[in-house]
Amino acid sequence: MRRAFAVCVWALAGAALCQETFLGTKAEPTAAPASSPAVGVMPVLQMAVALAIVILVVKYALPWGIRTFGKRMVTPVDSPIRVQETAACGTSTLHVVTVRGRTLLVASGPQGANLIADLTEAPPQPKTFYEMVEEAEPAKPEAPAQAAIETEPLEPEPERLAEVLERLERLAG
Repeated sequence: MRRAFAVCVWALAGAALCQETFLGTKAEPTAAPASSPAVGVMPVLQMAVALAIVILVVKYALPWGIRTFGKRMVTPVDSPIRVQETAACGTSTLHVVTVRGRTLLVASGPQGANLIADLTEAPPQPKTFYEMVEEAEPAKPEAPAQAAIETEPLEPEPERLAEVLERLERLAG
């Protein structure tokens, strides 16, 4: 696009400098030059037409050219490719792109586009046996002595009480 524009500018400049008339055609030698200055409606009309052409080019052709030749990563609404975020980094541009459920960090620049990293979150892994054991609450075992205490009457038997006292006296010595 730049080359085509440069060629057009050089061609028009060369044509303008080549001869006194448009596109380098020579003036007819037999025609007498006009002696009176150009005063009237025609020069004003020519200037108005030239100004209208310049305004149309700036208003319509220039934005169209920028849209067409200055493409960025833009996707349609229903596209499976979504650009989530974009940031400039030197001469390159970083894009966070979601494609088919994967989130990718892509760098685009003069050398092309490169995948930097896969940012997709890994699916949760199933728990190991060790993790399940740690998370489980320990069960409180019922002690057989506890069950025996609950079933015995609260009042001790006098014979048993006498045996216990005799043992204590023997141990004490």
